[in-house]
Amino acid sequence: MGRIWVRITGSVFVVFVVFVLAARVAEPSIRPVLYDARPPVVIPTTTVAPTTTAAPLPQGGRIAEFSECDMGPMEVKLFVAKTVPANEVKLIEEQVCLSKQLYFDRPGTNWQMTSPLYIALLNRDDSASAVEIEGLYCSYILEHHPTGWSNGKCGPYGGQGCQTSGKCLFTDNSGKVSGSCICSNFRSDGFYLYVNNSHQMPRFERDYRLIALHELFHVYQLSSIANPSISKDAEYRLMGKRMGTSSVDVPWWMEGTAVYFGHYFYDQQPVAVANSLYNEMHRYLTTDYNGNGKGPIPDQYKAYRDSGTTMTELSFESDEKNVAYRIGAWFVAFMVDQGGIDKIFDFYEGLEDAGSFETQFVATFGKSHTEWISDFDAFLEKPYEEKMAIIPR
Repeated sequence: MGRIWVRITGSVFVVFVVFVLAARVAEPSIRPVLYDARPPVVIPTTTVAPTTTAAPLPQGGRIAEFSECDMGPMEVKLFVAKTVPANEVKLIEEQVCLSKQLYFDRPGTNWQMTSPLYIALLNRDDSASAVEIEGLYCSYILEHHPTGWSNGKCGPYGGQGCQTSGKCLFTDNSGKVSGSCICSNFRSDGFYLYVNNSHQMPRFERDYRLIALHELFHVYQLSSIANPSISKDAEYRLMGKRMGTSSVDVPWWMEGTAVYFGHYFYDQQPVAVANSLYNEMHRYLTTDYNGNGKGPIPDQYKAYRDSGTTMTELSFESDEKNVAYRIGAWFVAFMVDQGGIDKIFDFYEGLEDAGSFETQFVATFGKSHTEWISDFDAFLEKPYEEKMAIIPR
């Protein structure tokens, strides 16, 4: 009887998988269109200057090999929606190449934890093409990462709507195309998924470049932990994404570093908009950033602090997230001004061996994160000109 049950269960699973694949492959065709102590880093000067010439569109979504540079030993594949032009694909590849040089080509990199890296290039104005490429992507994941397929949104945990409509990973149920993110968990899925949402060219080429630098820095952060079986909670505590005994995820360090690094390394490229980093940090210092009308970011931060919510307690929720990302970037700028950009890389290189976020923070930066924050809070009281003087231009 036991053997019969196993055979029946296996048969049902096979039928289920075939059904899901068939639905994902077929569905897209009928859907309607709906961011110095050491020598400065040398940035490559081979980047192609921006152009207003329309690039040819490929004929349908496709899986493509990465071709702009040698990414070895990293494995990188592209999942390109059919209405993403070739020049925009090339632009993202250039930034991925630059990210490898800046972040990964360093002593101590845990190469086995850096890839596979799958990059989905989406057109924010064409949800039908996003649904189509999601079908190709999920079929690829099922074939090459069956456990990741089962654990992620491609599989049964994504919900029935994902399985039948293709709307859950690269679009939502309303048809809105997903924003840019690292949208997978390497340790449970076996790969990184970097979703890249398009930006109007050539007007927003800057956003294309700095967001790629931001998201690839997240891959660098996560790859600094070599233990493949570390729990999510332990990983987040090492990363500073959970602090103390709290189980609330907080952005101040992981996102503060990624925001500042995206803008810092973009600003050093030959094609960068003049004074981009300086102007962005000015914006964080003098405006509410998102139009919420609650006053400049530093004033919002001080209000949270004075009410008992510290920088390390600001969450990913709404207005707290807006403040944490921007004040976190200023905190990192403050630290970089005093210790140099490579100190941040030193922190991640020794993080796993140190065994805790705070131990490595003190070992790398000379004092606790609370002491640094106290010094930073005093810095925020200085005149505008003194604060802006620490930003390179």
